[in-house]
Amino acid sequence: MRLIFALATFLSSTPVFAQEQASFPELSFPLKCELGENCWIARYVDRAPGKERADYTCGDRSQHNHKGTDFTLANLGEMAKGVAVLAAADGVVDVTRDGIKDEFANKSNYAEKTKVGLGNVVGIKHAGGMISYYGHMKEGSILVKKGQQVKAGEKIGEVGLSGLTAYPHMHFALRQGNIWYDPFDKKPMQAACSNGGSESAWSTNLAYRGLTLLPASFSTEPLSSESQWQTPLAQISKDSKLLFLNGRTFGTLKGDRWLMKITRPDGSIAKEYSTAIEKTQQHHRRYTGLRRPAGGFMPGIWTGEILIIRQAKDGTIEKFEDTVQVELVG
Repeated sequence: MRLIFALATFLSSTPVFAQEQASFPELSFPLKCELGENCWIARYVDRAPGKERADYTCGDRSQHNHKGTDFTLANLGEMAKGVAVLAAADGVVDVTRDGIKDEFANKSNYAEKTKVGLGNVVGIKHAGGMISYYGHMKEGSILVKKGQQVKAGEKIGEVGLSGLTAYPHMHFALRQGNIWYDPFDKKPMQAACSNGGSESAWSTNLAYRGLTLLPASFSTEPLSSESQWQTPLAQISKDSKLLFLNGRTFGTLKGDRWLMKITRPDGSIAKEYSTAIEKTQQHHRRYTGLRRPAGGFMPGIWTGEILIIRQAKDGTIEKFEDTVQVELVG
């Protein structure tokens, strides 16, 4: 227990020593998934001083004192299928920890989870001294041992829900000496953010997006902080009392306009909803819904559409959208 606590404290500590010359390996994508299709970036390294937060572009896609990049899955169903975590570069395994349960962190277990921050984790030391860390991995999935040589792209475990986390994801972080680095511009965590465009450590272009819209879903009740990560329903009874269309984002900004629409199987519109977001939030969820009409909902394929419109200060418009379908039966 003392060793586990020490590792958690080390991985969550803020470096205070002088920076040494950084040596970056060329990083391959550390998950076996398609970014933007079945995995997404939830948060970047925090580059803002004090209690503020900012990603490397000076956007709001981070969390205070966040030392890595979070790659999220859509739901626990995808996690259960198994999404491989891959070594981002050749190296030698420097540290591993397994045996931490996959469960949501909440108020009742927060103190316990803080002690094992990154949960099940692997650290790989690369030529030049840079170490890459892979956190919150699935319990029992880690395939490597300390001292083992690994190659870029080699499976080292799977994405999980272990440690201090509220959603299934893998936390990827870089450290050399006592300094944490941002792979998107190769600068120390303490370096000021910029407008991007700097040299990246990634071998492929991981394009920055100001907002991540996760796959929409239908449900028969409003989703909670935990139930939002359950596997979506493929079928719903037409006699359900309620029908909800749900949307989830990372990186919501004040002023974003949400448009949500539910369409019946015959093509008629059952519900339209729009609102302007009043508060910037790292993670946001929103829903709109219907009460069961007399005789029940129309059986067949129902369609939900979500469109988020964002207007930048220079007048540029960005649009983020998703469509989902569910079958009502009975």
